[in-house]
Order: sequence, then C-alpha cells, then structure tokens
Amino acid sequence: MKCATTQCDFNNKSHFALLKCLEINLVSFCYTLAHDRSIMKAAIRDELTCALCQDIFDKPQALIPCLHTFCLDCVNSLPTNYGNDAMTCPICRRRANSFSSNFSIQNFIDIFNNTSLDEAKEIAIISNTAVSSTLNASTSNAEGSSSSSFASTSSSVHDTRAHDEAHQHGEAESSTAAFSTAASSSSSASSYQSVINFGTTKRPCRSCSSLNCTNYTCPIPITDENQDGFGHLLCGYCSEFMPARGFGGNEPAINQCCSFCGVVACDEYWKCRNKSNAAKLYILSDIHDISTWIRDVDSIETKEDGHLNLAEIALLQKHLNRAGISWANAWEQCLIDLDDNLYTSPIVRRMTPLGLEIYNTRRLPVYDNNNHSDGDEDAYYDRIGEEGVLPSMNLRACYSCAVTVVNGQFYGYWKSLKEDGLIGHLDNRDKCTRGTRCDAQWRTPSHASRLSHIETNEDTTAYF
Repeated sequence: MKCATTQCDFNNKSHFALLKCLEINLVSFCYTLAHDRSIMKAAIRDELTCALCQDIFDKPQALIPCLHTFCLDCVNSLPTNYGNDAMTCPICRRRANSFSSNFSIQNFIDIFNNTSLDEAKEIAIISNTAVSSTLNASTSNAEGSSSSSFASTSSSVHDTRAHDEAHQHGEAESSTAAFSTAASSSSSASSYQSVINFGTTKRPCRSCSSLNCTNYTCPIPITDENQDGFGHLLCGYCSEFMPARGFGGNEPAINQCCSFCGVVACDEYWKCRNKSNAAKLYILSDIHDISTWIRDVDSIETKEDGHLNLAEIALLQKHLNRAGISWANAWEQCLIDLDDNLYTSPIVRRMTPLGLEIYNTRRLPVYDNNNHSDGDEDAYYDRIGEEGVLPSMNLRACYSCAVTVVNGQFYGYWKSLKEDGLIGHLDNRDKCTRGTRCDAQWRTPSHASRLSHIETNEDTTAYF
C-alpha cells in the first residue's frame, strides 16, 4: 500500500511539473505570436505608405498605365506637361495620361484601420486567459489526484493511514508552494513583457536613440508612445526612416531627395541598405563616365521633350573625336549652360520647390538691363543682386532623373552646334517631320539613322 501511495505522489509531482512547463510555454507562445503580428502590421503599414507624403494612403489613386499609387492630393500636386494633362510618375518616370481610384489598396487600408487594435491590451487579455486556463486545469487535476490518493489509503491500518495523510498533506503544501512560485514567476514575466512594446508599427530611425553614431538626435524620436512619425522621412528604396533635416523639421533637405522628382533617398544622408545604383542620389557636377549615362536612353523620363537618340549620340561622338573634345569637357559646357540659364533641359523646369529655390539663387551672367523689359523672365533673376550657388554643384538627381538631365543637356549642346554650323558636313540628313515627338526614332534604328530629329528653329529654343 505504501508503494501505491508513493507512486501517486510521484504522479502528482510529475503532473504539477508538466502544468508548470505548459503554462510557461503557453504564455511565451502568446507573446511570440503577438510580437510576430506586430512586425507583420509594421510591414503592411510601410507598404501602405505614400512615397510622396510619407503617410498612409488617403484616397489612393493609381496612375495609368504604370499603376503606381499615390494619395489624391499628391497626384493633384504632380506637375503636368505644358499643353496637356499628362504627368510623370515619380517612381518609374513613365508618362501617365490619367489616374483612377485604386479600390484594392483602399480595401487593404480599411482592413488595416479596422484591425489596428490596442495591442498592449490584447497581449494582457491573451496572457490572463492563458494563466486562468492553466490554473483551472491544475486545480481540477489536483482535486482528482487527492481523491484518488485518499481512496487508495482508506483500507490501510490507522497508523499507516495517519502517516500517509501526513505525508500527503506535506506533499500538497510543497506542490502548492511550488505552483505558487511558478505562478508568481509567470506573473513577473508578464509584467516585464507588458513593458516591452510589441505593437510598434513604425521602427525608430538610426538617430532616434540619444546614444547613436549619426552625430544627430531626432527632436521627436519614434517611440512606442509616439507613432505619428513627425520629423521623419521614409526612404523610397529601403523603407527605412530617417530624420527630416529640411524646412520646418518635417521636409527633406537637399541631400535627402531628388531635386527633380522629389523621391526620398537616404544613401547620401547615410548609407542606404539598398546598394543598387538606382537607390542613390547624384550631384550633377559629380557625374562621370558621361558616355555611359547619355546612352541609357531607356531610362529617359519623357523623350518627346527633346533628347538624343542613339544615332544622334553616335554623330555627336564623331564630332567630339574630330574636335578633340572629351565627354567630360563637353559635360562641363552643358553644366555651364544650365548654371547660366543658357539652355536647360525641360526636366529642369519641373523641379521640386526645394530644387527651384537652389536654382533661383544661381550665378548669372551680367545682362544689359537696357535691352530687357520688366516683363522679361530673366529680369527677375537679374534683380537678385547677389551671386548664388552653382545649381550643378548642389542639385541632386535620382538615377532616372540624372540620365534625363544628362541626355537633355547634351541635346541642347548638339542643337547649338548644328545651329552655329560647327559640325560641317557631318550631318546632312533630312529632318523628320515629327521632330522630337517622333516615337519611331526610339524603336527603329534605321529611321533614327536616316532622319534628323533635332529641332533647330529659333522659336523652339528653350529657356527656363
């Protein structure tokens, strides 16, 4: 009989130990589940963030035909080409003829907003439910074990029963104490875990911590309690936040966005985790290997604005070789034309407000004010009265915008050579009747080689 009682006591100990392990594992599982859920929600929120306003989409609109989506107000703020309502997508640089509501994205936003619960309360509910379930199960099994033990000892002699009851009472107290310790330990773990934020939807940037190696601390860091993201920008290439160092503490600085399309990039501010060339910002005066940049015609934003096709580039290459001019020297002349407002590629006219602010303080040649009326657009800049910075040394461009600027400026360079008669008999081709608006020059090499697509009429000369 004593062996039976000992076996029962052993079963009780094993049972309570098992319950203790189950309780701890269940609570740990609940917190892990909540943590994974918060990470998933943070990733979804980043996907639902507009690349222009850096906030959750408001009335999302898809550009047609590329289908890149932005807020309605952001789409309305996109510059349109002169003479039509066509826009340029800030992401893919393709022409967008119209836009339409993106109902799929709107449905995701509605679902996201409806499920954005208070996750701290949710975690507490999960924890309390887990502990309560374990407590109820342990109490029920403890009562069953006690009844079974009492039934097995009821037929024994009085002194043996008294000894067994005393032994059982001691074990019950020991088991209760052990379980109380486990419950207390779980309660302590629950209190500690509740302090840790599992509901973060915006991750702090590298400068949010007061102890960081960026030499800057965010005035309004992203924390568990502060999730509005004020004073931060979301990089369009790695989806990482960085502090907004521009006007008002909530706008990008000159080295944090493209001066032409406004896309946010963190590579120059701090090294971007996306190492591709497309994720970088390029200062115009620092662009080298011009022959490679000018030939990437597939990355040009709007080709009909006036750009060189591959046939025109080949002729320009022949002229430079004959004249002993390098691509680097020719690019320097193109930048002088841009800085002094002698010729500007059409993309320069559609710069962001920050880019225009830099450009409007450019260094200008001295004009004779007697030859210019007050209505002349150059007269406004003549009245600045001070030399400003050189735009080419300060303006930044993303990869596609940089390709567009390089090719567009060389279009003006090649055009001026033809107008001044400096290329001789190098190009005696007939002109294409469609000029820069000809689509065949980009897809049919024989057409591009046979006809010239450079518009040399004086009335087409472009000024900013």
